[in-house]
Amino acid sequence: MKNIILTDVQFNVIQTMLKRGNLHRHSGGWTYDGVEEWEYTDMSGHTHRFPNWHCNLMTLRVLDRNGIVNLDEKNKICKLIADESKLKNIRRKRTCK
Repeated sequence: MKNIILTDVQFNVIQTMLKRGNLHRHSGGWTYDGVEEWEYTDMSGHTHRFPNWHCNLMTLRVLDRNGIVNLDEKNKICKLIADESKLKNIRRKRTCK
């Protein structure tokens, strides 16, 4: 089986899903059940809640194309489906700084 090269963000999503479980859709992206949230009150007095951890749709679509997750946009859930052998072949993309 060939190696799958992922960015740090994509790799972080997999690590989070292994630890926390499935992701679900929220108003600003995708997050896991039970995530801590922080509140922000804008100048007009409206309070907004944001999860401490989230990822975007494009990240999950890449993982879906690589057969690592099953992204169900209609039902707003993302499940990790890669088996252990596939997860062992995941490598982080090397970046120059």
